[in-house]
Amino acid sequence: VKPENVFISSDGASGQNTRVLECLSLRRHKTEAVVEYPTYEPMLRQAQTYFKNVKRIVRKKENNYRFDLDELERVISDKTAVLVMTNPHAPSGVSLSRKELNEIVEVARIHTCYVVCDEIYAEFDRKNNSPIFSFDHEFGIVTTSFSKAYGLGGLKAGITVASKEIADELYSSVFNTAGCDSN
Repeated sequence: VKPENVFISSDGASGQNTRVLECLSLRRHKTEAVVEYPTYEPMLRQAQTYFKNVKRIVRKKENNYRFDLDELERVISDKTAVLVMTNPHAPSGVSLSRKELNEIVEVARIHTCYVVCDEIYAEFDRKNNSPIFSFDHEFGIVTTSFSKAYGLGGLKAGITVASKEIADELYSSVFNTAGCDSN
């Protein structure tokens, strides 16, 4: 990962998710997001805040909470701006394989759809949790922080790994935000 692909702020991972989804909602005329179910509830609410239509992709217990690619292909359309997911999956803890992540990115790429993956728990087993950004530097976006794996919740530092263009937009957003953000 190159420095120009990294955005760091004092928002924590949830703040990173919010900033990224807001940024993506302003980029193109796509009004739809797809969010996994079950999911970390704030991610659903953040998507609902910035996108007119939010569809769900069910990660079924019977399928060990893995993505059903046929269903993903049915749910994502040319109106979809972003697929919002977690890896390892919150709440089940299931990690997707490199093959599965690559297949998800391939489906998204067909529709020029970003994949925002909250990887806050990936550091517990990074060897078996490949970053979504490693599969596609244009459409793959990682959000994370140091709070879980390193016990640094008070630090509130969040990280996004994305294309240089998106990282620049995120820094611009921080510079234009009124308030008490320490950036």
